[in-house]
Amino acid sequence: MGSGKFTSSILSVLIMLAASLLVLQVTDTVDAATYGDFEYDLLDYDTGVQITAYNGPGGVVTMTSITMPDSVTSIGTEAFGFCYALTSITMPDNVTSIGTYAFTFCHELTSITMPDNVTSIGEYTFYTCDSLTSITMPDNLTSIGGSAFAYCSALTSITFLGDAPTVGTDWAYNAPLTVYYYEGATGFTTPTWQGKACVEILDISGATIQFAGEHTYTGEPIMPDLSVSLDDVTLVEGTDYTVAYQDNINVGTAIVTVTGKGKYYGTNTVQFIITPKEIVITPDSKTKVFGEDDPALTYAMSEDVDITGTLTRAVGDNVGTYVITIGTLVAVNNNYVLTLSAPTVTFEIVADLPGVPVVTAVAGDGQATLSWTAPNDGGSAIVRYLIYQDGVIVGNTTETTYTITGLTNEAEYEFQVAAENAAGEGAKSVAYSSIPTNIAGGGDGGITVLLAAVAGISMAVVLAAFVFLRRNK
Repeated sequence: MGSGKFTSSILSVLIMLAASLLVLQVTDTVDAATYGDFEYDLLDYDTGVQITAYNGPGGVVTMTSITMPDSVTSIGTEAFGFCYALTSITMPDNVTSIGTYAFTFCHELTSITMPDNVTSIGEYTFYTCDSLTSITMPDNLTSIGGSAFAYCSALTSITFLGDAPTVGTDWAYNAPLTVYYYEGATGFTTPTWQGKACVEILDISGATIQFAGEHTYTGEPIMPDLSVSLDDVTLVEGTDYTVAYQDNINVGTAIVTVTGKGKYYGTNTVQFIITPKEIVITPDSKTKVFGEDDPALTYAMSEDVDITGTLTRAVGDNVGTYVITIGTLVAVNNNYVLTLSAPTVTFEIVADLPGVPVVTAVAGDGQATLSWTAPNDGGSAIVRYLIYQDGVIVGNTTETTYTITGLTNEAEYEFQVAAENAAGEGAKSVAYSSIPTNIAGGGDGGITVLLAAVAGISMAVVLAAFVFLRRNK
């Protein structure tokens, strides 16, 4: 085989290999195309393949990235021109240029994705793509040919990711578009650039966001009203930015993300706090008598939520007032916090009536002397003892002994003692009967008189004892 034929065979194999790496991905309504739907040129063994024409069906065309040296690097003149049904196209990363008329009269084309490596767009490239509404120009683009976007009648925005490219005559003729460029890019002018309205896209990350920083748990998503401003300009939600919320239901830190839109880009994240909802606990006031067991501490709630634990009161068992506290009472769900109502509710221990004194008595000449042991004070100090004679108070004392005078000898009297404290007068002691006596004889002119110290002893018993003593003196 001659060297010329050998070289030609090698070239043919390389071309077929390169073409076989071009894949067409179509919608469900279009049959898959093969590499045979493309016409191509082998540019160079190192620079790759140029698409020169497309003969397949319409639909979505995706040329995947080629990693071999002979991958696609450019789209040639009229490569996809007059593909009326073509709706979207994604170019591989290695494409650097798009030729003249490459997509002209693609009336249904609505989506174009160009890689950052594209540096030039030829003349009439997207001429009369009248379904295209917006497009983004890659960061490294340096030139756009004349009439490249002419008669794109629906095209309202072109966004440039990099600096301003050079543009040819009538580059966007009869296209009602606005040019957008990012803050910091060079070569653009406002309010117009190359005959089109021109707007600088500002980074919203520097915006001031004002809103209420603390909110109370409601059980529903909390979305506070925002005020967003940048360079003393108040931005409009939906036009200049969108808002997204995260963790904005339960107690804790919620996140607000403001994302630029229109002539603003980037994001700005702020936070706000969701605090627990207050549940007011109103204790029921309680009272107990000194010496009794504490009653259960009960309460009412401002809202019915699950809680656990109990109220407590200040420590102490003496008569007095004790403050009721929250104790171990807590909400099961940490979206709620329990607080006690105002004013303070108290637990009161009140004094009981004092006990019954144990009384003894000694009779004398025209008098009777009573003595007793102090009873239980009921939690409150005994302030006095009341002395009863035949059911009538005849005196009082703070001591534990008392002498009643002015009695008639040989007369019968009934005596009782009752203790009194802050709670009032306690029960009277058992009644004692007494007969004062003055009997002559003996060295001192008198005798000892027996006083009936037990209630219910009859006068007959007393007199019998008296006679017995006289006879045996």
